[in-house]
Amino acid sequence: MSHVEDYLAISESYCRWLGDLRWCPTGEAVEYACDGPEIGLTFAMGAEISLFLEGFHSASRPISFSLILHLLRLLGLGPRSPRSQSLSTLEKAFREWGLPLRNAGALCARLCRDVPPALDPPNLAELTLTLTRPSAEPLGETRTGVAVLPPFDPPSFERLITQRISELTSDELRHWLRYGRGPIHEGVAERVAAIPRPRTLSAILAALESRPRLAGTMSLAVHLAGGLTLPPRRLAPATLPMGGYSDVATRGQPERILPTQLALEGDEFVRRFAEHELLFYQREEPRAPVPEEVVVVLDQGVLTWGTVRLVLGAAAMALGRQAERRKIPFSIAATSQEGNAVDPAQLSDEELGGLLESSDLSPHPGLTLERILESSGESRLRDIVLLTHPRTLNDPSVVAAARRMDSLTRLFAVSVDREGHVALSEISRGSAILRSTLRVELARDNDRTPAHASRNSEVGGWQGEVESPGFPFALGALSPIPDALFDFDEAGEWVVFTGQQGILHACRIDGTQVEMLPRVVLEGRPLSRVESVVGVGGGVIVVGKCGTAHVLGHYDFTTRRCNVHSLGIELANISEWSYLRSHEALVARNPLGPVFALDLRAEAKEWRFPPLQPTDPVSNRAALAFKHALKHLPDHALVVPCLLPLPAHGSALRLHESTGAIDIQNDAGVVKTIVPTTDGRPSLRGAQIRSTRRGGDVIAAAIGDSTRTSLLFFSTSSFRVLGTVPCTLKARGFAVSADGRYFARKSGERHLEVRAIAGESTPFYVSPRGRTHQRVNVMLSRSALVISVGEYIHLIRWDQGVLELSQGRGDRASYLACLAQRFAGQQNHLIPATRGHDLPSKDPKRFLASCSVLVLSVLVDFIGQVSVFDRSNQLVCMFYVFRDQLAGWMPDGTRMGAANLTGGAATEDGQARFWAALRAASEIEGSQSL
Repeated sequence: MSHVEDYLAISESYCRWLGDLRWCPTGEAVEYACDGPEIGLTFAMGAEISLFLEGFHSASRPISFSLILHLLRLLGLGPRSPRSQSLSTLEKAFREWGLPLRNAGALCARLCRDVPPALDPPNLAELTLTLTRPSAEPLGETRTGVAVLPPFDPPSFERLITQRISELTSDELRHWLRYGRGPIHEGVAERVAAIPRPRTLSAILAALESRPRLAGTMSLAVHLAGGLTLPPRRLAPATLPMGGYSDVATRGQPERILPTQLALEGDEFVRRFAEHELLFYQREEPRAPVPEEVVVVLDQGVLTWGTVRLVLGAAAMALGRQAERRKIPFSIAATSQEGNAVDPAQLSDEELGGLLESSDLSPHPGLTLERILESSGESRLRDIVLLTHPRTLNDPSVVAAARRMDSLTRLFAVSVDREGHVALSEISRGSAILRSTLRVELARDNDRTPAHASRNSEVGGWQGEVESPGFPFALGALSPIPDALFDFDEAGEWVVFTGQQGILHACRIDGTQVEMLPRVVLEGRPLSRVESVVGVGGGVIVVGKCGTAHVLGHYDFTTRRCNVHSLGIELANISEWSYLRSHEALVARNPLGPVFALDLRAEAKEWRFPPLQPTDPVSNRAALAFKHALKHLPDHALVVPCLLPLPAHGSALRLHESTGAIDIQNDAGVVKTIVPTTDGRPSLRGAQIRSTRRGGDVIAAAIGDSTRTSLLFFSTSSFRVLGTVPCTLKARGFAVSADGRYFARKSGERHLEVRAIAGESTPFYVSPRGRTHQRVNVMLSRSALVISVGEYIHLIRWDQGVLELSQGRGDRASYLACLAQRFAGQQNHLIPATRGHDLPSKDPKRFLASCSVLVLSVLVDFIGQVSVFDRSNQLVCMFYVFRDQLAGWMPDGTRMGAANLTGGAATEDGQARFWAALRAASEIEGSQSL
């Protein structure tokens, strides 16, 4: 099932309090399913929910969809019911301003700033498309995604919203609902009002920079100025001026070709035309200038929201400054003002700022554009520039309006999407002709982490309780992969497996990225013994030991953060961990059943059920997850012995060894029996089910006897075998993605392969094998570092004007003797790293050798990474060498060297940054040398 369907799934237990809501069969609206007069009545249309989510997404990360429906109920959707005074005020203010759902979404995002966001939310564009696109045929059932239980029960959530609303005044509520943002602080407003009125258009536009919603537009305007320059007009009069033609040129219109050129032979004529040697008459240009003006039409509708509006505002400023330099009139028309073009110089700063910040619910700017084009230009040449989203350029209303241009008007469009792609097009006869493109880097308004915390080891890396230095280089498996210690994340985009000393390897299954995750740290001890890897929403859970303490590490690939919890108990009786997406909980099990459940979104003091102490607080979701686990078999043990009845709830498999028939039960309790055959004979006769995994409607089972084992994939919706894969590995050595599309298994001691369950038999991804040297020798001086592996020797030197990287190969002893002679007699000679180290706070099992020279220290770990520290024991940089390849990494994300080792392209000025960092750490100034 897609992530969109999972997100839009409605929690039955939560929404029963709201009136038992459900999706209608066509998926176009949410309706009531309760018994009574409300049954079948529409609660909210999908398009309404889409507008609300777009506004919410602009100010915060999305929360549980059940909570979104609760917010819509509080805003007055559905039948009216008595509310507290604060909620009545909210509903009244919401209805008073004409149902601005997008602005209401932004307000609710502020009210829910303390509500935990949804894990691994879907892309907003896909979500909008699903909610607004009509279904060609009924869905048959309501949306069947996995409904996640919200972190609050309805009364608690309503109390939270009531408290947040009571903190806002009536004027603040109306301001939020009208503009989709809070009012400006009085102190800021007074300072803006104290600024004298600017006299030039540039000063007027620059004054808008002080407004919070327009902050940053001036710097964007400077960036956009070159790419949004309008092409000049050809000033050709209708009749020939005095003197007729004034010159001869090699370019011109066909009707101006000199008659003598027509006497040329055909091939010669074409050659001269192609090489611009053909002669044309050139007409005399008019001496009197023709008056011009620029009109900007700003689309403030449903598609231009957040960062798109910011860039469009910057584009308006850039065009205004161009008009001022050309000394031609400039005016702005906005869709929120019904297409009335106004001169910015005639408006106050507050009026102009309010004009650019306003929003409306118009689906396209077609009506406003039509009014501007039909208005009289008073015999003035006009350039009309439409500032909008790319999707509106193909809207029939916009295309029809563009055909109403007169001969004195040119129509351009500046389109901006949410990825920062900007395009300048000229619209002629309803079609857009691309003139120029550029791209601007934008930070998403709704992200609480910088730049959406890119899913790679870029600037910032992993945050949380993880070891430093980590493992920033992209190496494959360095040791045999344990049979059961690998899994997909919930989205099925990553596969994560463990290796030597608890190192975690994360690989995108499309092969675009490999990285090594930093290990969890508790009280200074790293998690060096991994006991379980479980894929969860947004990332993975790792359970293991830090010293003698059992800990749980939650790696979130979305936020690039790792949260660590001490379990505080011995886990000797825990055999399996399973994830319940519907409750966002982790369940610990043993062969007798569930032992306890952990709410991954709750505080550590209340996340466990049953609690360690009877008086400890308990998360409601943890309690519900534990009760759910009591009634359902875990995904790794869906096997029921042939002599026992199938369970009353959940999926299960039961194999009859004597006949080879297998009973398949789905979540709805429907049971069907099939008999897989090979050459007309039952293929499972005498076999046993050793282990199972489940993903979506697929159950994967390792089935075999004493001579052979195979992986069989059963569909619980169609009750058939999807595929069979021979398997000689242990029964526990495979994993299935949550959507049931892929499975992973070991294809060798150090390789993990990913295959499609219903696809080709060949794997489409195989994890790489790690490449490392068993022994790395390091020598350090104040301004040089020597790393040698086998016959390869690398010298890194930073006492000159640039970073010197040199390499030697051959007799190591001779090369080192040459270096020693080169540095002989100098104060800071090379000192070799020896076993043991001078930094006792570091992990002694990880770091094998070290050395120190004045203010610099170097540590060498067990996989060959060389870490350089400064006087204050802060990490400066890290190096990794494999044969003749050298790679470097800095904590700010700077990379240098081979991409197959660093995991990405080298930073453009990477060597310069390494040189500056090493000189600063070495406290080298001027041209001081070795």
